[in-house]
Amino acid sequence: MNTMNDILTKLKAKKRLHTMYAVGLFFLVLVCLYTFSHNANLVVSGTSIRFQTFGLVAAVAGELYILVAYTVAVYSTGGQKIAAVVSDLGMLAILMANTVVDYANVTGKIPASAQWLLEVYAAFGAPTLIGIGISIGVHFLLFFDYAVQQHSAELAAGVALAQVETAAAYTAAEQMRAEMDNPAHTDKVTEAAGDAVATVIDLFAAKQRRRRVI
Repeated sequence: MNTMNDILTKLKAKKRLHTMYAVGLFFLVLVCLYTFSHNANLVVSGTSIRFQTFGLVAAVAGELYILVAYTVAVYSTGGQKIAAVVSDLGMLAILMANTVVDYANVTGKIPASAQWLLEVYAAFGAPTLIGIGISIGVHFLLFFDYAVQQHSAELAAGVALAQVETAAAYTAAEQMRAEMDNPAHTDKVTEAAGDAVATVIDLFAAKQRRRRVI
């Protein structure tokens, strides 16, 4: 009975989790559409056509990253959840700041003397900030991912094993050198070599005597 209650409780918890995720994702998509309209309008106001294209790509990437980081934050735990939440809020802050700048430009709140600064920011500053935010966020998400950490642990274990094997090989080689330098072992090796040479000479002499007899 308790097992069935536990199963039902887990199913309800998962259903609630998926429901809350879907609701949050819906509102977040609306926010992303709003911020994208302003970020796209801001980067298009730049003077360079080439950088306008890059700016639009960066704006789309920034909005998608918010959705990805939100998903990771919901379905992860520990350090990765914290990294996802922080990077998600950081990217949202960048996009919102660009939204405020574009709104100020559209409503004529930016004086004519500062238009050149707006064009520079629209062409270089806004896409660069988005790119930096995505790069930092992705690095932290991967660093705290359990699969990446498990892979790193396996690599560390392999390196440690290789180091132990190398140290053992060097130790064995040093022991062999020490044994070879031992006079007692050296005398035994010399005596064995002398016996082997004497045996070879005796065999050769025996063969020579048989040949003479024949």
